[in-house]
Amino acid sequence: MAIPLLRGNPDQNQLWVSIYSQELESDALSRENAGYYYSCGSLSELQDIFDGLIRRGVHVSRLLFDTHGNSGRIKLGNQVLTACNIEIWLANRNYESIFNTNSRILCNGCNVAEGTDGSAFLQKMGQIYLRTGGGTIRGWTSLGIASFFDGHVMHFWGDLKTVTIGSGGQVLSEMIE
Repeated sequence: MAIPLLRGNPDQNQLWVSIYSQELESDALSRENAGYYYSCGSLSELQDIFDGLIRRGVHVSRLLFDTHGNSGRIKLGNQVLTACNIEIWLANRNYESIFNTNSRILCNGCNVAEGTDGSAFLQKMGQIYLRTGGGTIRGWTSLGIASFFDGHVMHFWGDLKTVTIGSGGQVLSEMIE
């Protein structure tokens, strides 16, 4: 089982992707050493990363997008992933095959889940990644602050919107916490 972490670099508008594997953890000195790391600065690079996960037979239970965002979008370099273009870039590529049953996805960028655009984005992404085994996809409705230590986005206020996807890709529920 692997836990991909797509982590943004606020200075470079890039995602950093690390794959955590429990199988590797037993041989590693720390959790940070138990994975693979990638830089992702475009939508085509994101495709390459997920295509590679499929080729290696990696199984994912948690995925974190930690990068710049806005209502219904996340930023990858100079490109944005939205509810309108997500199917062009991510659908019909068999990405759902790497996600375990009841996987969890968090979009940690600023305002990603805000408003109807945010809801549409979470639903579309969840329907692509989680359509086989179902799970939850979450996103923040507030601005975040990047940590000076590691660039990880922290949210001190605002709501966390959760969309639950069932097997087959149907939206089962949406709630705000």
